[in-house]
Amino acid sequence: MTFKVLSGPATVSGNILTITGPGTVVVAADQAGNSDFAAAAEVTQTIVVNIAPSYTELTSSLNPSSYGQSVIFNALVSTGGVPPTGSISFNDAGTTINSTSVTPIQKTNLVAYSQAIAAAWTSDETGSAAPVVAADSGPDPFGRTNALQMAFPAPGAGTSDSVNTVSVSGAFAGQSFTATIWLSAPSATSINLLLNEVGGSNASASNAVTVGTAWQRYSVSLTIPAADTSASSLNLVLVNQSGQPAATINVFGAQVENATSEGPYVATYGTALSGYGALASFATSTLTPGSHPINAAYVGDSNDAASTSVTLTQVVNDATPILSMVSSANPSVDGAQVTFTATISNGLTGAVTFYDGSTVIGTSALSGGSATLTTSALTAGSHAITAAWAGNADYNPITSATVTQVVSQVMPTLAWQHHHPSPTGRRSVRRNWMPRPACQATSLTRPLLARCRSPERKRFR
Repeated sequence: MTFKVLSGPATVSGNILTITGPGTVVVAADQAGNSDFAAAAEVTQTIVVNIAPSYTELTSSLNPSSYGQSVIFNALVSTGGVPPTGSISFNDAGTTINSTSVTPIQKTNLVAYSQAIAAAWTSDETGSAAPVVAADSGPDPFGRTNALQMAFPAPGAGTSDSVNTVSVSGAFAGQSFTATIWLSAPSATSINLLLNEVGGSNASASNAVTVGTAWQRYSVSLTIPAADTSASSLNLVLVNQSGQPAATINVFGAQVENATSEGPYVATYGTALSGYGALASFATSTLTPGSHPINAAYVGDSNDAASTSVTLTQVVNDATPILSMVSSANPSVDGAQVTFTATISNGLTGAVTFYDGSTVIGTSALSGGSATLTTSALTAGSHAITAAWAGNADYNPITSATVTQVVSQVMPTLAWQHHHPSPTGRRSVRRNWMPRPACQATSLTRPLLARCRSPERKRFR
């Protein structure tokens, strides 16, 4: 018996048929006959190969963020088959803000049987009643019907209810692992993901998540201590903690991989398998303040269907600029001019208002990021001077740190005035007490240069 591919995306070697893409494959079988039997008529078999489904996930590196901060959006496509090609577009409220070609990545799912079939998952009762595991009537994330539904009763006081979803055996000392699982719920529901080792120090890590109505993939990561050479297995457990109400969770496709973060999901059927997915990233610092509904859409290729992620709401808060202020002379003298200079970051415009305590002493427009105010009206004493900028649509209002401006009183000086002997030879000495400045100064910029006459004069002969 010989086999051959008559048409379609496939190859054959012996009796092994390898599908290389979607489409219609026609395979023929021939029996040449022998000395006892005549050749058999060729028979054909038609196989329809559908395009593979895909699933796109979207994460943000910083949410919420502030205006002007860089945010990196990462889109992960799970296909599980051949390396995907094509691109991913990142969309804000339906408007494409970036389109990036995908980079194929390969991951290995260590779970021997990852599909959510009831017989492969076990219940582990730690509360007053065991969770009930049943087939879910709805589709899984890839549009098929492999998902499970888990009904957790409300735990008794001090207890919890859990389902030990998968277990992976092996040597784990000193390695990092990430476990993922697809979850959805009829309504928003809290559940705890627990990844723990059996043996060694029984190290564990958990992640409390709120599961929404749309399928999403949730993860938990754990690094096994290097000394835990006796650890024999890793368990991924769903836990309904004490104090939580009864919960119903739809579950699909657990994965455990030797990595610090999640890779593309790879379906396994009886043995650990490697498969492909793809990643695309987009960094931006131009999102305006407010809430942005962001999604990532994979366009698909000849082997993989298109898919769009669940919408992620990116919250961008107003940024807070930096505003500083300095004084040209501190301390200063009563009546002297002092210039205050305020400097603001980010090249912002507008006006800066200067305050002495809570009293406005002037306003100045920003130019090149700076605003100045010159005044000679500060009286003797200490003044708490601040500068304030009112904010705009993107930046919060800001007030500078307080500058304590010390204004000193003008201090009088005493001087001797000596008269030399008169031309007649008579000895005459005049000594006058002259307090300075005891009368009006000749210049505000030179307050200590005053021309005064003493109201009292003593003459010595």
